[in-house]
Amino acid sequence: MLFGHPDLHRVLKDLVKQDATQDQSPLDFCTQMAQILLKNLDDALNSRAVWILNELLEHENSKKLVIADLKKNMPKIKQMVKDAGKKVPKGLEVLLEKLTK
Repeated sequence: MLFGHPDLHRVLKDLVKQDATQDQSPLDFCTQMAQILLKNLDDALNSRAVWILNELLEHENSKKLVIADLKKNMPKIKQMVKDAGKKVPKGLEVLLEKLTK
């Protein structure tokens, strides 16, 4: 999955941010991105693509696209953090913090 690429994930994150901050409906790019990331959730959580999920959670209008599925997968996310021990990827740590607020 290329969403975890060091440069590509930043571009996609910025595009999500731009789409989410526009006064438009529906959020075409955010919706497509959310669907793809949720379909490949394990890959997204294990790569830099987790930052794209974090960006989706940052905005109220895009948050609704992913929050239910991410909360449903909270046990998996918590287990991944636990398994990582002291080497928890920062993106995964931030995601867990956002979901437990």
